[in-house]
Amino acid sequence: MGSTFTTALPDRCSCTVRRVVEELFAFYGTLMSGLPARAGRPDLAPYVERVGPCVIPGSLYDVGPYPALVLGGGDAAVRGELWRTVAPDALAVVDAWEGYEFERENQAPYVRRLVRLVEPDVDAWVYAWNRDLDGLTLIESGDWRTHFEASPPPWARGG
Repeated sequence: MGSTFTTALPDRCSCTVRRVVEELFAFYGTLMSGLPARAGRPDLAPYVERVGPCVIPGSLYDVGPYPALVLGGGDAAVRGELWRTVAPDALAVVDAWEGYEFERENQAPYVRRLVRLVEPDVDAWVYAWNRDLDGLTLIESGDWRTHFEASPPPWARGG
């Protein structure tokens, strides 16, 4: 966890300092705990640990095998899970899964944004939809887990 570097302190000693940078993610779809893994999903256990439930400001849309978060939108809210990074390369691993590249974010299906959550009152990274909403269905409950369990996509039904 974190990066390690050595520095010399004048007239004292050489010390190893471990810098830990903790980031928070708010997952609202297929990366939430207890849901079946889509093909190719990385094992996130070495990179993040679950903190608890959260509420994200925005609306949720059904893309088929996964949801799309649209930030903002008044009082709309999305139910999710808050996760904490435990490895320095966690952001890179999740970015790769979400198809996000900062240098090419205008072409990415999702963009990573730091947002203030409704609950708890913290800032967390989310992956917001970066495509048109035409043809997508609003998930009125804002809860992918409930939506998924009521109507699982074909890949989760084994067909």
